[in-house]
Amino acid sequence: MVYESVGSDTKADPPANSTTCPICGEGHLIERQEPEACSGQGHKMQIPLAYSVCDSCASEQASPEQLRVNKRSMIKFQNIVDGLLPGKARNRP
Repeated sequence: MVYESVGSDTKADPPANSTTCPICGEGHLIERQEPEACSGQGHKMQIPLAYSVCDSCASEQASPEQLRVNKRSMIKFQNIVDGLLPGKARNRP
C-alpha cells in the first residue's frame, strides 16, 4: 500500500494568467474585483475596483493596468455626477 502525504501547506496550481508576487516573490497574484461605495453631490453608486491578492503573503496590490481601469471608473462616476454623460444622474429643471 502506498500513502501520499496530503498537507495543508500544499497549494493548487496558480491560474494561467497569474503573475508572481513582487512583494514576497513566492506567491501568485489572483485578480479580484470589489464594489466600492462612492457618493458625490447627493448621488450614490457602487464602482467596481480591480486589484490583486497574493495567495502566499495575502498582500493586496494593483497593477498599472488595474489602476488605469479604476481611474476610468472613477472619472466615469464623476462625469455622471456632474451631468456630463447624457441621460444620467443630474436632475435638471
